[in-house]
Amino acid sequence: MLLLSGCAASHGSSFAAHGPSDLPSPLLIAAGDAPALFLGADADSPAVAFLSSRVPLLVAGASEGQRVPVRIDGSLRMRGYVPRDALRLRVQRRGRLRGAPLYAGPGDLLQVLGPSAEPERVAVRASLEVAGQTLGPFDGTYPSIGLAAHDAPVDAEPAPPGRRYVLAAGSKLELRELPSSAPHATLTAASGPLPFEVLNEQQGFAAVRVGSGPYVIGWSQLPPDATESASAAASASAAPSAAPASSTINESASAAPAAAEPAIPSRIAAEAGELRRVASGTKVAFGKQVIAVFKAPGWARVLKSYDAGYADVFAAVDEDVAVRGLVRTSDLSPPASSATPLNETQPIAAPR
Repeated sequence: MLLLSGCAASHGSSFAAHGPSDLPSPLLIAAGDAPALFLGADADSPAVAFLSSRVPLLVAGASEGQRVPVRIDGSLRMRGYVPRDALRLRVQRRGRLRGAPLYAGPGDLLQVLGPSAEPERVAVRASLEVAGQTLGPFDGTYPSIGLAAHDAPVDAEPAPPGRRYVLAAGSKLELRELPSSAPHATLTAASGPLPFEVLNEQQGFAAVRVGSGPYVIGWSQLPPDATESASAAASASAAPSAAPASSTINESASAAPAAAEPAIPSRIAAEAGELRRVASGTKVAFGKQVIAVFKAPGWARVLKSYDAGYADVFAAVDEDVAVRGLVRTSDLSPPASSATPLNETQPIAAPR
């Protein structure tokens, strides 16, 4: 069942009088299954939309507490607030996170913390999951020219290849900034074998990379039970073809046969309620506030209809944004001639 808040409550929110933001724009949102766009900046402000991790978010003002005001100028135009700690940018060219034992390759996502004290750099954060354990978070900076909200160039140089190894369960791998430095991180194969890669060797130390991007990096003396894994290297080299950069939230929907009407967005297809088409130009309200405008025809599930001529819907145009709110029933139409029409026109108003 949809986990967004209902529309009957009225919550005030204004995009006026915001100061300049300390964040770059546009930004992306971290992938997730929970609603990501909220009506206001307060912690108890209701959620109003799900967002794809690929939709560009235009920063509309300064952060307010732990949330940031944003605009979405897509097929479904919206405004609202997103959690600041969910904001991301995509790496455009490979490089090291200055101040952290991390390396990132094209297409990797980094959390955006804000401006860096260093010119032309952005303060970023990253965590990674390896063999069932979380490494990090690690904070550092990255060149601003190497980050963006769009896909990395197709000809961007990938992270250099390495020889794949596996650390036996129960063993530890100490990482150093330089072979002569003290250890700055210790990785433990706690719940099972820990895969890693060796990029270079010198003076009894190996340059090690752990993860699938971003990566933890450092120099290490390999334990005796670290063994080279040819099968791991083969599977790793084949992995990128399984998930092309242009994939959408719903792979099965994108592969579906062409229909007479545009494909129903996956979140709308999965929701209960009467299915309706939404006219281009339709305004979506929450309480007394317009929060979204359809710039193209879309789809909706009717969650509740009101005699006054409006309906509570869950609606979308594509996989980018799915919104909960009130629309005029005159802006809805059946997807087929046999469908039952809804109640007709009256301006949007808050339910009584």
